Amino acid sequence: MRILTCDEVRQAEQEATARPKISTLVLMQRAGHAVAQFCMSRFKFKSVCVVCGRGNIGGDGLAAAASLRNFGVEVSVVILAEGVGALSPDAGDLCSRLALQPMWIANDADFESEALREALGADLIIDAIVGTGFKPPLEGLARKAVEAINDAFGTIVSVDMPSGVDADSRVPAHESGDDAVFAHGIITFIAPKPTHVFGELTSGPIAVSEIGVQPALVPNTTGLGVITGQEVGITFPPRLQDAHKGQFGHVLVIAGSWGKAGAAALAGMAALRTGAGLVTIACPKSIQSTVAGFAPELMTEGLKETREGTISMEASDQLESLLTGKDAIVLGPGLSRNPGTTKFVRRLVARSPLPMVLDADGLNAFDGHYADLKARGDGAPFRVLTPHPGEAARLIGVSTNDIQADRLEVA
Repeated sequence: MRILTCDEVRQAEQEATARPKISTLVLMQRAGHAVAQFCMSRFKFKSVCVVCGRGNIGGDGLAAAASLRNFGVEVSVVILAEGVGALSPDAGDLCSRLALQPMWIANDADFESEALREALGADLIIDAIVGTGFKPPLEGLARKAVEAINDAFGTIVSVDMPSGVDADSRVPAHESGDDAVFAHGIITFIAPKPTHVFGELTSGPIAVSEIGVQPALVPNTTGLGVITGQEVGITFPPRLQDAHKGQFGHVLVIAGSWGKAGAAALAGMAALRTGAGLVTIACPKSIQSTVAGFAPELMTEGLKETREGTISMEASDQLESLLTGKDAIVLGPGLSRNPGTTKFVRRLVARSPLPMVLDADGLNAFDGHYADLKARGDGAPFRVLTPHPGEAARLIGVSTNDIQADRLEVA
């Protein structure tokens, strides 16, 4: 799923509402229903307090309140305005249809009311104060409302994003110093924005509902995307009842050295856990029995080794038989930086025609040989590199501080 900026999301929404029979009010109702579904499917509660701002995000909150009430939930609504006339047109329309009396918060003194304290004692609080397009800092009633929400004891779900957060920011929210809602879950619309991916906004779920808009039709200036659970589910559908292990791929893990058998075993067990039907671990012969003892499902292959107990360059003679019948390779965990082992790694990478995950010492083998990672001839058609900051620094020839200063740009 592509990550879109605020402007791109607005463009997608404008193009959707330019078509006949799709109004901004309809999109708001769809968003509210999506919020209600998200809350019902993810959290347990009997009572809800929806805190709404004056804009369209507040309208989404009102639509969510109406949907939740239809589900039989006890709902109260707090609106940060003097009356209906202060709301956006669509939000005002929804408010006039609401089958309950909202609580209006027009000034700071209203936050001291017993009725508001009782409302904020709900099991679930929906934060619908401000959303896409907001730029910090929070001011006035919005800031007071965020403080009140954060002081409450209920589960907090934010609509679009936690109020107080800049949607286009790539800085973790806790580093910005701005006031913001501490959400237990977030549901956004049309597409994820940069802060949903880089902002570390919540430890809970983040959901995206396209609400009938087609975000694929607008430009993606960031060039960034994020893999969602839904996309993973499409890639790995439920297995047939008569399926067998031979139908789900054979992963070859080349890893380990004397004293680092666990690295090889953990990589192999991870391959099994993610769904590979067959896993073979190729490791130095001296640790083969140790690796095999971690899990009976793992197959092992002992390779020629150096005097230090690492894979030897002579093991290259075993490559052809090793690669036969395999679908993908994991190369690197615990291999060590022995000169002979690094030569073996570079030779394998240059020759392997299989998709490959290159990790840890598999990457360190290319310290000073970064250009050799480029695929040549029948080289691997697809490679996943998983460097930590130190490994990335060695690969590129910069300091770890340079990496940490802008990890996204370096990537």
